[in-house]
Amino acid sequence: AIIESGNNSNGYWCKLADGTLLMQGRYDVGSSAEPANIAVTRQSGNHYYSSDLITFTLPFAPYSEVSGSLAVGHNPGWGGTESFWLLGGVALGGQGQVRLYSSSSMTLYQVHFQWVFQGRWKA
Repeated sequence: AIIESGNNSNGYWCKLADGTLLMQGRYDVGSSAEPANIAVTRQSGNHYYSSDLITFTLPFAPYSEVSGSLAVGHNPGWGGTESFWLLGGVALGGQGQVRLYSSSSMTLYQVHFQWVFQGRWKA
């Protein structure tokens, strides 16, 4: 049974009676008017990565930071973002974190991705 569900500016959440917490959302940053300027320039073998993690707030704080998993997905149709991929996906203290990777050194002006979290809202 659903105990509670809702949404806010950070995404959607659903709390189930057995303690399961489901959340989803979308991360959007940058535009042609206000570029994000995220540098993906640190080299590791044949790939490049961003030195900073992208951090975003979850719509509901999970029971604990080890209570679930965060997955991210990239849709290349979201304008100017076809050349990167995401790695990682961890929830810490009510926030999600991912790192950007690319096959070439670049500065991204727009970054858009969707995320899904499945975990616990109670013990």
